[in-house]
Amino acid sequence: YCRRTVDIDEVLAVQDAAISTAISDTAVETFDLGTYIGAKILVDDEIYGTVCFADEDQRSEAFTDAEGFFVELLARLIGQAIERRDYRRELAEREAELNEQAEIYRAVIDASFDFVFRTDVEGRFTYNSATVTDFLGYTPAELDGQPITVVRPDEQTPDRVWNLVEQILEGESVEARNLPLETKSGRIVYADIRGTPIYDGTVSREERTSEDIVAIQ
Repeated sequence: YCRRTVDIDEVLAVQDAAISTAISDTAVETFDLGTYIGAKILVDDEIYGTVCFADEDQRSEAFTDAEGFFVELLARLIGQAIERRDYRRELAEREAELNEQAEIYRAVIDASFDFVFRTDVEGRFTYNSATVTDFLGYTPAELDGQPITVVRPDEQTPDRVWNLVEQILEGESVEARNLPLETKSGRIVYADIRGTPIYDGTVSREERTSEDIVAIQ
């Protein structure tokens, strides 16, 4: 019965299986169902199964259009629910993968650099590794949203920093040695800085321009 349902593009409605040409004699003898109505379930345009109602006795009246529409609607709703479930599962798996990658990324950062920061194109901190606290005394949350000039020790440093930022926003990767920074306690420390542009991930590497730079790291 269900095999026949998935072979056709409409609801299979059988009032009396014994005299119906839609169902084979073998199916009737095997399952002994006198009446049947069913529709196939599609998930992402692929046949998933069927939703059906059946009884051993035949019906005295033919199935109505409303009954056929109900079964077809139910099949569609079930297919959509399964699609949403699969989508949520795939989304959760993808999120777990991203979290794992982020943790690996964090571990590499912590092992390779004293601290790592990211700013937007306006020069405001948008990310700071946890190790920034050991180096500058600020927690990542305290620096979040602050301009990079918050760690300037003198009037000359901002000019030097903005010169570096301008180069990065032109698409260059830059390095600066012994850049003075002021810690939260007011102490001056010196750091070797490496800066690189971060591009909009939706733009292919071949098509990137400086207009596609969204952050600095």
